[in-house]
Formats: sequence, structure tokens, C-alpha cells
Amino acid sequence: MLDGMAESQSQSTLTDLLGRYVHAAHTARTAGDVLELTGQLTRDAGELRDTLAVELALGGVSYAEIGRRLKITRQAAHDAYAARVQTERRRRAGSSPVRDETRGDDDGMP
Repeated sequence: MLDGMAESQSQSTLTDLLGRYVHAAHTARTAGDVLELTGQLTRDAGELRDTLAVELALGGVSYAEIGRRLKITRQAAHDAYAARVQTERRRRAGSSPVRDETRGDDDGMP
């Protein structure tokens, strides 16, 4: 799934995230502060979930497996992450010129 380095980094990120929120929860002064904190935790956890799902898909894990792990359907996982996976795949591949086979050039320019 994730290689050892990516898995370790993901666990470290999650541990850091949770540690930060535990500390903040201990210093919260009001119920409103705790409510605000839980909202931020929810947003950050969702961001981490999405990043991990994209990394797993880029690593070859199927949308069906990602969906199983998230308790959603394969189609829902695909709909949620396919665009980000394609964008990240293109970004990592770099911006190589597109060859227009019909014209025989390398950059699509006349």
C-alpha cells in the first residue's frame, strides 16, 4: 500500500495532529473553544484522509479498496478522488510537451 517511508510519515503526521489537538483541548477555556477545536480537527482529519487516499491511489491501490477502508462505495471513492489523483499524476510527471500526431510537431504550435 504505502511504502515504509510514506507510512511512517503518515503516522507521524497523524500523531502530530492529534497531539496538537490534545494540548489545545487542555488549554481551552470554554465549551465554545472546544467546539471550535473539534471543527478544526474535523477539517484537518478530512484533509489528511483525502491526502492519504490520493497517495494510495497513486501507489496502485484500487478505488474499491480505498472505498472499503473509508466505508464508502468504489464509485464514491472514485468520484471523490479521481480528479485529484489525475492532477497529482500529471504534476509529478512534469509538464512535458504534448505531441500532436496529426501535425507531427512536439508542442502543438504551428
